[in-house]
Amino acid sequence: YMELRKTRGLSDNLKLNLILQKLAAPADIVLDLHTGPCATRYLYSSELLAESSKQFKMPFTLIYPNIFSGAMDEASQAPWWRLTSALEEVGKRLPPVFESYTIELGSQERLSLEEAEQDAARILHYLNYKGLAFKSSPTVPSADGLACYLKDYKSYYAPRGGLYQFMVAPGQKFAKNQVLARSLNLDNLERNGKLDDCLFEVTAAEEGIVINHSVSAILSEGSELVEVMENSFAHS
Repeated sequence: YMELRKTRGLSDNLKLNLILQKLAAPADIVLDLHTGPCATRYLYSSELLAESSKQFKMPFTLIYPNIFSGAMDEASQAPWWRLTSALEEVGKRLPPVFESYTIELGSQERLSLEEAEQDAARILHYLNYKGLAFKSSPTVPSADGLACYLKDYKSYYAPRGGLYQFMVAPGQKFAKNQVLARSLNLDNLERNGKLDDCLFEVTAAEEGIVINHSVSAILSEGSELVEVMENSFAHS
């Protein structure tokens, strides 16, 4: 850190990651609360903590490898991965003594107090599991949790600019070749006068589950359209 600071300097991302690590150092648990564009509820967990992550009772969990990719979601956990790995190299095993998760709490432009109570119930269930012993925890919503690995978390991008209608809601499953979104671009109407040529469908390459999609229906070519889980498995 000091060498980089003296010679080439620090990127803003690296500096923020280091600040997060410093803030997290005294903690036993770090919970990073997020919202998405138009999104379902899901958890972001490392492979190291995959088993413990089940205690959140989230409908969906995205499991990423124990390798720091530079994302701030992973910053506070990264030193513990390195320590665990270093100890394993000398034949010692360190049980998880620090846990960090990102909890995705649905759509950023939508508020539901009823769903917020369910979010709180899931978090309290996990904290009770960790020994904090809250006396009056609300009932945890029942859910058959599903998970996928980061390599199977895929994005679809707008193949052209236009207006987009999203056909599968966040949290819903879809089949291979099912239409995920429809696009309307009126440029072709001026060229040949045919409305059908102004419509375009984005279909699924594989079966999966929509996790989130763009908050805007007006997208330029190459904009992120939909994020999905593929090759999901039971996780509860």
